[in-house]
Amino acid sequence: MKQIWYELKSQPVISAVTVIGTALAMFLIMVVVMLHQVTVIDLAPETKRSRTLYMGRGILEGFGSNENVIQSNLSTAIAAELTESLEEAEATSIYCPYVSRALANTEGNPTFAADAKRVDDGFFRIIDLEFIAGKPFDRADIM
Repeated sequence: MKQIWYELKSQPVISAVTVIGTALAMFLIMVVVMLHQVTVIDLAPETKRSRTLYMGRGILEGFGSNENVIQSNLSTAIAAELTESLEEAEATSIYCPYVSRALANTEGNPTFAADAKRVDDGFFRIIDLEFIAGKPFDRADIM
């Protein structure tokens, strides 16, 4: 320990660079681990994230005479067909990942523009949102 202290005092610039470099390396490793954990662990409102399967894009390879590769977002019909065949799924939902602007109003208040994401009734069985007032819609509200 005395030797380490002597080296730190005898070469302060090199010691400072070494200590700062080590601290910065540890900090950056912690940031990378934390950023990865945020995408994996179950955090509200996605409390079932560890048991969730996400399907977003369809890829068709070997299409046509030139062996083309085509990829696109899944249509609602194809997504429904794929998710209905999942026998062990607790719940399924189809939603559009893109946000669109929609006009909304409540009783006694003026109409306002709001961001809207198109979802089906199964969305609220997977995503745990807390409502200040009201409740999530269900299949009966859609019909």
